[in-house]
Amino acid sequence: MSTLSLSFLRMALPDQAVTPPLDRDSAILERITKGDPDAYRLIMQRYRDHVAAIVAGHLPSQDVEELVHEVFVSAYRSLPAYQDTVGLDRWLSRIAVRRCHDYWRAAYRRRESPHTDLSETAAVWLTSHDGEQAALAGNRDLARQETRELVHWGLGRLSPADRTVLTLVHLQEHSVREAAELLGLSIANVKIRAFRAQRKLQTILEREAHK
Repeated sequence: MSTLSLSFLRMALPDQAVTPPLDRDSAILERITKGDPDAYRLIMQRYRDHVAAIVAGHLPSQDVEELVHEVFVSAYRSLPAYQDTVGLDRWLSRIAVRRCHDYWRAAYRRRESPHTDLSETAAVWLTSHDGEQAALAGNRDLARQETRELVHWGLGRLSPADRTVLTLVHLQEHSVREAAELLGLSIANVKIRAFRAQRKLQTILEREAHK
């Protein structure tokens, strides 16, 4: 592949991006290999929402944009290894999931998490088990919000590997086969990891509830 500066990747996409022409991905990739400096923009525009949706399901909102950028940088650098037998969307999905895993692995090494503290309302909800009562009282949005916070708080106390597999299988509802493909693991391995991770999360939440 011709050498091409990555500097253009750091430029924000325009607010009203021009809809890319409906070229086949293979045709766009061929233009990239021939040194067309604008061709990769078409890939970014075409798949940005797809990648952003994956990343948003794994990361705090304030870090999504930066990691989406990192996914496209990684993908660009890995283009020489791309095989046409795998759809570009699936290939980008794998890169996105693995970059999310790298994010949490780095945070785990620093022993930092964007969800370190549990809010007072969520803590009360957890210890008093008022989530169901709140929903019955008509505060369904509040109950859902507190449940989401509790889950993400608990996920922040899991290892990066456990967090990633649990997010894929139980929160984003990927099939075990899909999760295995995204993670590069066997189906049996994903089943075991998902089961163990779910048990760990349950233990963490129950322990906090009884403090």
